[in-house]
Amino acid sequence: MGTKVPVAVKKLDKIFEVVEKEFRTEVKTIGQTHHKNLVQLMGFCDEGQHRLLAKLLLLDQSQTFTAIRGMKGYVAPEWFRNMPVIVKDDVYSFEVLSLEIICGRKCVDIEVSTERAILTDWAYDCYEDGIISALVENDKEIMNGMKKLKRFVKVAIWCILKDLALRPTIKMAILMLEDFVQVAAPPCPRPFTTVVG
Repeated sequence: MGTKVPVAVKKLDKIFEVVEKEFRTEVKTIGQTHHKNLVQLMGFCDEGQHRLLAKLLLLDQSQTFTAIRGMKGYVAPEWFRNMPVIVKDDVYSFEVLSLEIICGRKCVDIEVSTERAILTDWAYDCYEDGIISALVENDKEIMNGMKKLKRFVKVAIWCILKDLALRPTIKMAILMLEDFVQVAAPPCPRPFTTVVG
């Protein structure tokens, strides 16, 4: 690549029309995106049957596994229950990734306390307890926009609901995020709730 910067290379094994479109979208999107919580695209190959993405290698995360078994937490629960994969599965993944970006942490973090380990569960708990600011306590810029953050968290909770009938489409989620549609209080995303008393 002409530099001494370490990179991780993502290779597509098979080229289909849908995969080709996703590849081009990823190149365009990641190539134009610069955010402290996203890996920078360093280059790509789009020649013949070769489709490669070269991303900045984070040395402390070089062993990250990205096959489906390494993505639990990002993919909708129905993937693991052998249910048909539908469009609303992308909404789930979109909001988990969005929560990661806003909160500046991974969706599963075993280095933190148990109640904070699963980001989606913790986000709901913070929303339910009225302490959404805990999700972004180290980010002063986001702390200044608590109304937007609350709306964002409510949309995220709607998007991670186990009940597919309640989960919005990506178009509706974006309308909710952009404040074109009012966001109602979401139900608990967990299938079971424990009551101690």
